[in-house]
Amino acid sequence: MKKLALVFSLLVVAGLVYAQTPPYPQEQPPAKADPGMAKSEKTQQVEAEVVSVDATAKTITFKKDMGAEPQTLPVEGKALTALKDVMTGQKYRLVCKNDTAGGPKSIVDIKKTTAKDAHPQ
Repeated sequence: MKKLALVFSLLVVAGLVYAQTPPYPQEQPPAKADPGMAKSEKTQQVEAEVVSVDATAKTITFKKDMGAEPQTLPVEGKALTALKDVMTGQKYRLVCKNDTAGGPKSIVDIKKTTAKDAHPQ
């Protein structure tokens, strides 16, 4: 009888301990962001057709889709060297730096798209 009482009391204690543990792991504070990760979150790639290029003002006007309104953005950084080779009517992959709202603020890199990029299979 003593053994049965001991086993029963151990089961009760184990049940109480189990009931005290949270059902889900508690949220941990976010770890410090990797500098490379922060950079990728602040840019976006846009497949677009170039409408016009103004090398003097260092801007490119482009359309994302056929029916979309043209958008003009300043060119900076590494994209400035590629600006002289950009032709109107051609499709490019523009790497845009985002503003605080997440919209494109400026073009930081320009890559010519290929037929393979335009129609992946």
